[in-house]
Amino acid sequence: MELADRIDLDMSQFKNNLEQREFRNRVATELKEGISYGVEKTTTFFYQ
Repeated sequence: MELADRIDLDMSQFKNNLEQREFRNRVATELKEGISYGVEKTTTFFYQ
């Protein structure tokens, strides 16, 4: 929460997104994809 506030996110929307878990499946899918490419740490950029 502190980082989200520091980078000036809309905290109401951010908290709502966390509670609704709207992006949970997308994050899980992208995590699995990253692991399949051998990503072990952040920050990694892929250009297609």
